[in-house]
Amino acid sequence: MAETATSASVPLSGGVDEHNSGADHPSHMKDYDVKWISWNGKKTATIMQNLNGPCPMIALINVLLLSNRIKIRHRSSVRSEHLIEQLGDLLLNKEITSEEEQLNYERNIADVITVFPKLLTGIDVNIQFKNVNSFELTPELTVFDAFGIDLFHGWLPDPQMEDDYRVISGESYNQLVDKIITSKTTTTEESCSNTTTEESSEDRLIHEGLICENFLESYPAQLTYHGLVTIYEKMSNNQLAVFFRNNHFSTIYKHKEELFTLVTDRGYLNKCSIVWETLSVTGDTHFTDGQFMTSPTEPDDDDLSAMNQAEPSSQQPQSATSCSEQLDRQLALELDRKLNPPQPAPVTRPRPAAGTGEHQQQQRGTVANRTRRNSSSSKCVIT
Repeated sequence: MAETATSASVPLSGGVDEHNSGADHPSHMKDYDVKWISWNGKKTATIMQNLNGPCPMIALINVLLLSNRIKIRHRSSVRSEHLIEQLGDLLLNKEITSEEEQLNYERNIADVITVFPKLLTGIDVNIQFKNVNSFELTPELTVFDAFGIDLFHGWLPDPQMEDDYRVISGESYNQLVDKIITSKTTTTEESCSNTTTEESSEDRLIHEGLICENFLESYPAQLTYHGLVTIYEKMSNNQLAVFFRNNHFSTIYKHKEELFTLVTDRGYLNKCSIVWETLSVTGDTHFTDGQFMTSPTEPDDDDLSAMNQAEPSSQQPQSATSCSEQLDRQLALELDRKLNPPQPAPVTRPRPAAGTGEHQQQQRGTVANRTRRNSSSSKCVIT
């Protein structure tokens, strides 16, 4: 499916400007901001989305970074050609475990490598409304298979809506668009005709076209409740994948029976406590930090506007270093707590109060001795 939902040839949202769409254009080789987060107790790099940046590559790279399959040395930015080299090295050094896998590898590796430059400009996707992992197979999508990364969407019709489900389920996005166009053409032709029929194939085409058009317009964010539930059921806990929604690729993660997407908008580069966002159909979401604890505050509009308008060269080192230093302190404190757990306070017996315990017994003994001495002395006097 294309960016504007009208043609499969239009670059996806997140691609570069169409005037710079050549894969060998120098503008494609840019610096991308690196945000360091706390991930499984370690300091881990994530790539942020630049203006008109390549969201397919960013989503793919972030899955590989978080799954510890590639690494980025400590830095505040990274060149796109370095990321492409990382992908190539990982693919060429892939371990083959079976003969069938070897045959598929040899057949697909050339195609996959040719797709790498397209990851910098955006790729075309044609969703199939059959399942959350159903897409029209294209050379561009083989790159996800090559790295063993699942690609999901959440744009599924609800089976309880029987009429809609019958018309839409199993079709692709492009097929739905074709039905809409056909229905409008049929409507125009019937309006010029004098014939009338109670039920005809033309009526069926018009009816199906209206259903398709209503479905696309009802879910402009390309996510339904049924699709969200199906993704939840498909994914395992602690699984990373790439998620396609609203013509955008992102990194999705399932943590303790809840779905999260990685926040890669550059406006949040300096917000160290904002790492993940919960996934919702209605948009009622919240941000969390790297430990999936709800972020106490969110940036205000003026703060975000200022960050978005800042030049990468001036804003990037300060923001990345600030987050990196804060994360270093946080991880150092966590490590210190593990290596030097607080010792339990020593148990001390309370000292006896005056006139009690041993002191009281000593006092009683002294008094008794004095009484005995006095008694003896008085007897002597009386005698």
